Amino acid sequence: MTLSAGVTAAEVELPGAPPTTTTPSADPTPSAQPEATTTKTVVPLRTLRRGARGEYVKDLQQALRKRGIRVKVDGMFGAGTRRGVKIVQKRLKLRSTGVATTGFQRRLGIRPRKLTVQVRALVVATPGDLKLVRPVAGAVTSGFGPRGGRLHAGIDIPGRSGTPIRASAPGKVVRAEWESGYGNLVVVDHGNGLRTAYAHLNDLAVQKGQLVTEGVAVGGMGTTGRSTAIHLHFELRIKGRAINPVPYLAPPR
Repeated sequence: MTLSAGVTAAEVELPGAPPTTTTPSADPTPSAQPEATTTKTVVPLRTLRRGARGEYVKDLQQALRKRGIRVKVDGMFGAGTRRGVKIVQKRLKLRSTGVATTGFQRRLGIRPRKLTVQVRALVVATPGDLKLVRPVAGAVTSGFGPRGGRLHAGIDIPGRSGTPIRASAPGKVVRAEWESGYGNLVVVDHGNGLRTAYAHLNDLAVQKGQLVTEGVAVGGMGTTGRSTAIHLHFELRIKGRAINPVPYLAPPR
């Protein structure tokens, strides 16, 4: 793909997508039924607090028991687990919050590992049903819409180089490669004609054909391709047509 003078990477169509205009029509509403696929994939560590549950909570509880904390290993982060976390935090001379951050978990020897997960295509009955997690924290500095007589087909979120960029929803990686103005590009197919794209990455953390869950890192923020600053260019497409992703993203934390 070549870029003409004055065209930014964010204005370039994803390969195979139909031309866009500055006045896209109403969003299509896919209705095909999803198919669930069970797979093993590396699930990133996340901050654990009271109410959390799952395999990483079990790992945390087992790590606490190794340090002499009497806690039930049931995968549910309750009052007992919180007390245990606070005790170990005090021993390590950390702030005693009872919240197990990813850094704290790593101090206890917990590492990301492959877990069996179920990946299910998104079901969208109406546009309002589509909910995506934010691929990275931060303010949108360049929005979706006309730019220099063309459509800026996504949004730009700046940040630090290498900041993890995460999949906004479960799906299958259909592209993980260099693409001209986009630089390092990851495209995830979520089923029912829905795709998200993550561009200008400084590296790729996934491969084509890989199944990913919501929140899995697909790469790090960068400035590859036609880019003048470190940022993520994020796109949402339905049946090939770019739409404004902002209404579908969870609010910033």
